[in-house]
Amino acid sequence: MQDELIQAAFLEGFLCDEHLAFDVTHLKARDALISSEKKGTKPPTKHGHKTKEEQVAWLAKQAESKRI
Repeated sequence: MQDELIQAAFLEGFLCDEHLAFDVTHLKARDALISSEKKGTKPPTKHGHKTKEEQVAWLAKQAESKRI
C-alpha cells in the first residue's frame, strides 16, 4: 500500500528523488513486553447504579449542600 502511494505521488509530481528518504531506525519499545506491573495500576471503574447505601449517602450530602 505504501509503495503504491509513493508511486502515485511520483506520477502526480508531488514527490521527487530529493524528497524521498527511508527510516530504518530500530525501536526497542516495540520489542519489549508490557510488564504486568503496569497493567493493573489503574483503579477499576464502577458501572451502573449505586448501591442503596451509596445512594442514601449521596442524597443526604446533596440535601445538606442545598441547605447551606
